[in-house]
Amino acid sequence: MDNQPPTRADTFRYALAFALKNVRLARHSLGLSEEQRYEIADRTIAELTKYGGWPELNDRPELRPLASAQNPNDKRHIPK
Repeated sequence: MDNQPPTRADTFRYALAFALKNVRLARHSLGLSEEQRYEIADRTIAELTKYGGWPELNDRPELRPLASAQNPNDKRHIPK
């Protein structure tokens, strides 16, 4: 596994698949399996990026560095 952060498309794919768990139609669950939800999310991402639309989906967001324990400006403390 590479150490690259996920692209925005990857994050959007997971969010879409998760959101499809709760979709109801006329008060009835769609009953989609996890595999089906990810297939729908994959097809959605493919359609959005098909003709070069939504180029920002291919971006890798910049991650903030982890806080250093040596940072004197860090006001967090561990409760006792």
